[in-house]
Amino acid sequence: NMTSLLRMRNVRFMSQFVLPAQLQVHPRLVHSCLRAPALPWRRCFSRGEGDSVKGGRGTRPAREYFYYVDLHGRLHLDEHDEPDVQANARPKVYNIATCLKEPKFLDFFFKQMRANDLDEGRAHKEEGYGFLSPCGRELNFVRAADTAVVFTQLSEGRLFYAPTLSVHYDKTALSVSDEGRVYHPAPNALGGHALVGSALVDAQIAPAITLDEHGSFFLDLEIHDTLNGEGGSGKGN
Repeated sequence: NMTSLLRMRNVRFMSQFVLPAQLQVHPRLVHSCLRAPALPWRRCFSRGEGDSVKGGRGTRPAREYFYYVDLHGRLHLDEHDEPDVQANARPKVYNIATCLKEPKFLDFFFKQMRANDLDEGRAHKEEGYGFLSPCGRELNFVRAADTAVVFTQLSEGRLFYAPTLSVHYDKTALSVSDEGRVYHPAPNALGGHALVGSALVDAQIAPAITLDEHGSFFLDLEIHDTLNGEGGSGKGN
C-alpha cells in the first residue's frame, strides 16, 4: 500500500548515505523509527483487555491517562498529565474538534467506566476524577463537567450515551434542576442519573415542558409523544 511504499522509499533514501562502520543503522531500526507512535487510547483499546484492577488492591498500573466529559457528552484527553506551561498560557479548549470520535473506542471506554473506588493517594479524586475506565493494567481517570455520561440521542424508546450503549427511556422519570438542566436515570455504575444533552432536550423534550407558578415542571405527554412519534395523551410531573 501507499504507506509501505513511502517507508521503502525513505529507507532507500537513507541508505544512500555512507556512515562509518561504528554508526551503521540496522534497517529494522530505521523502519521502526519511521512509524508514527500510537496514541495512548489506541494502544489501550487495541489490546482489548478486561479490567484487572479492583479497588485499591490491584497492582499499580503501568500508565495513567486522564479524560474529560463535557456538557455535550463528548470525551476529550485531559490536560492533567501534560507538561507544566507558563501561567499566562492559554488554557486548553474542549470542543467538537478536540473530542475523541471513534465509535468502537467510545463504546469500549464507557462500557468499562465505573465510579472511582481506588485507594486515596492514587485515585486523583481530590482533582475531580470521580470515575475511571480500566483497561488491563492501565487506568483512565475521568472528570466531568456535570455527569459521567450524557444522553445525546433518543431513538425507539432508548436513550443513548455512547454509539451503541443505551438505557430504556422513561419519560415519567425525567427531572429538571434549578438551573434548568434535564436528567434521566442512568446505570448505577455511572452515578445513577445523567444529564440529557441540550440539543436533544431542545429538539424532543423542552417543547413539552411547562413550569407552574411554584417552579414545578410538568411534561405534557401528548406534545412529547407527538415530538417523538408515539401515541398517548395527558400530563406527567
